Amino acid sequence: MLESLSWPAIIAAFVFVFSKSYEVTKIIWDDKKEKEKYIRSLFAEIDFNTRDMEIFISDSAPINLVKEKLIEDSSFLPHVTDSRHTDIYKSQINLIHHISDDYLPDVVSFYSIMNQIGVEVSSIYRPSFKKISIEGQVSTIKDLYVDSRECSRIGRKILDTMKDKYPNYKLKRKIRPAPSEHLGAGLEERFELLDLNLERAWAIHRENSIR
Repeated sequence: MLESLSWPAIIAAFVFVFSKSYEVTKIIWDDKKEKEKYIRSLFAEIDFNTRDMEIFISDSAPINLVKEKLIEDSSFLPHVTDSRHTDIYKSQINLIHHISDDYLPDVVSFYSIMNQIGVEVSSIYRPSFKKISIEGQVSTIKDLYVDSRECSRIGRKILDTMKDKYPNYKLKRKIRPAPSEHLGAGLEERFELLDLNLERAWAIHRENSIR
């Protein structure tokens, strides 16, 4: 059979097979590069949000003291900034197949809780917040504390899983220090952290509301 084939036909067949092999190899290579870029970006986004939660938790006064402050000062509002970053997860949802099944549920939970945190922060800065009872205000703030702790816990779990799962990517958490000078601050300083910069909180809240 081979003897009946002309050299041009053999060369054409070889070129065809080679081109197809190249196309398949390129698809695989492009998919690997796409996956690495996505995983790195998602890791960075989850790291940023997790660190934000950790900073918020470390700088927040205990809930019982917040309640005392609310009773003492009817105009008091806790200083809470909403700086969630969700662009990578939301805008590239078509790449979610790169997330393996063993930690995909955690990723979905992480962003779902972050969305809930956004709702809670928004409710604190609505005029209607000061119209509800002290117990209702405390309950909302407590929910924010609880969700922030849970979000940071899940975030750390995801980051550890990703580092173990993709050793070749050499993923590392970015060192973005909290305002550590405040960690040992007294109650008065902690309330200043919660209360003094409301303009910045409002600016960030308005910016996120526009998006």
